[in-house]
Amino acid sequence: MSQTEHIKIKLTRMICTCCKIFVVLPPEIIPFKRYVLAYILDVIRLICACSPYYVEQQLAVSIAVVRYWQKQYRAWHQVITETNDLLELTEANETAIAYNERRLLRRLIQIISAWTQPFQALI
Repeated sequence: MSQTEHIKIKLTRMICTCCKIFVVLPPEIIPFKRYVLAYILDVIRLICACSPYYVEQQLAVSIAVVRYWQKQYRAWHQVITETNDLLELTEANETAIAYNERRLLRRLIQIISAWTQPFQALI
């Protein structure tokens, strides 16, 4: 017989200007992890120079996330970033601004979240 544990969590609700209500979840129960653009660009730079397995070992990010970012980069961003040497820029903000000037309708690496390991096992 399994036991169920009940816990209480305080949630914050926010009303948007569009009149929709959103719930802000505490980081401990969010089923995904957010990554900042600078980190994703570091991963992309390493993928271009090394294998995805090396990136996984060096940066402690799962191979599934590395391959997903690699696929997104190749499909949407590789041509523009390589022809304009955008990965050579050191600041993530500079890279994003330069990218946006060349491709107005898409942002650089829009995918900034990935499922975390504990929640992947549940699905």
